Amino acid sequence: MPEYGQFIGGEWREPAADRLIPVLDKYGESVIARVGEASATEVAEAVAAAEAAFESSPLDLDDRFRILATASESVRNEAEELAHTLVREVGKTIREARAEVVNAATALQNAAEEAKRVKGEMVPLAAEGGSGGPLAFTLRVPSGPTCAITPFNSPLNIVAHKVGSSIAAGNSVVVKPSEHTPLTTARFAEILAEAGLPRGVLNVVFGGPAIGAQLCNDQRFARYSFTGGHEAGRKVAAAVGVRPLTLELGPAGPTFVHHDADLELAAKRSAAAAFGIAGQVCTSVQRLYVNERVFDDFMALLLDVVGALRLGDPMDEETDVGPVMTEAAAERAEGWVADAVAGGARVELGGRRERRMFEPTVLTGTTPDMDVFRHEAFAPILCVVPYSEMLPAVKADNKVSHGGLQAGIFTTDLATAFAFARSVRAGGVMINDTSRFRVAHMPFGGVGRAGYGKEGPEFAIRELTDSRTVVLHL
Repeated sequence: MPEYGQFIGGEWREPAADRLIPVLDKYGESVIARVGEASATEVAEAVAAAEAAFESSPLDLDDRFRILATASESVRNEAEELAHTLVREVGKTIREARAEVVNAATALQNAAEEAKRVKGEMVPLAAEGGSGGPLAFTLRVPSGPTCAITPFNSPLNIVAHKVGSSIAAGNSVVVKPSEHTPLTTARFAEILAEAGLPRGVLNVVFGGPAIGAQLCNDQRFARYSFTGGHEAGRKVAAAVGVRPLTLELGPAGPTFVHHDADLELAAKRSAAAAFGIAGQVCTSVQRLYVNERVFDDFMALLLDVVGALRLGDPMDEETDVGPVMTEAAAERAEGWVADAVAGGARVELGGRRERRMFEPTVLTGTTPDMDVFRHEAFAPILCVVPYSEMLPAVKADNKVSHGGLQAGIFTTDLATAFAFARSVRAGGVMINDTSRFRVAHMPFGGVGRAGYGKEGPEFAIRELTDSRTVVLHL
């Protein structure tokens, strides 16, 4: 059985026998590997290795491009092996896992391309009067060692985004993946080393919240990037203090289906976005608003689509929905559904649980005071709500969410689409698609409670570099 210690300074450390964390197959629930929980000394050594690499082995732009492009190609070459690891450690279906591998390779390739374009801009000092005088411009320079803390749901793609952008910016990195899904991160570190990344530029430490807390309190880091839950994000922000931090906390904003929408398209995409990765996505559709004029017709289409989804072994090519991460998470979702039903909601489909397996569940009659409506479920649950007028419904949802990552609307009317885009509190708005839509190079990040800062290599590099103004007196 594979066992991993910490990856520090380009080498794997031997894990301590009394600090091993079992990694489970999320469907079969057998132990498939073990990783060593980092000691306080090992965490400090990982940061020291990142600091030393940043100071002694700066990568020029061409090196960054070459290494990241090579790693991208290696990820594509190992696609099936990586996908199988994702299925086992995450529980996502084999089709979802293959898509994640492609997305991770694309993120690395985009980061490689953006490494060529790290640049500043001219500052027109002459605009304040006169045609002579000094010239001014800005440089974008690497910030320094970066800490990346990543969640369980997309352990390859999110690490590829954070690490790829950090390397493209010229920084060194220490990554702490989720203790539930560390295996693809371990292989990812090896792929970058094989691609020629100098020792210490990427370091990986394993463990839970205590390891994350130590990293957040280490003053040697110049920047942080965190993706995870809201409460954990609050603790990260408090510990990091005034140092630059990118927070991606979820939840997704709402998705609306207007009366003039293509209902069949909206039903198919809403179902896919609600139940993909068993609903464990920060941009998942959980609150779906449907105009009352088409509510019944839409529900008939939606229930047909959801009813055809297959729950089961994620390695089976025909499976659509696999397990949630832990049995405790499934129990929590089950409890939220039960509480909603007790409060007057109706289960239109699903609602049953067996250990980690939770049926794709569609609820109607939910209200903003219910946990299943106002909090991120991270389970295959969809709340469908009728509305009469769009803007009042959007304003009411804004008060529930206090900001989100992305939102979506299905409509054929541009005026409706732009009114929605201007009024919804979300970092991104998808027209004729759901809140789930994302491609690797677009800016991605939330507003309000969803966090701040942007990902997507071009935009992340701005977050991961310092802008330095140079004034030249001639």
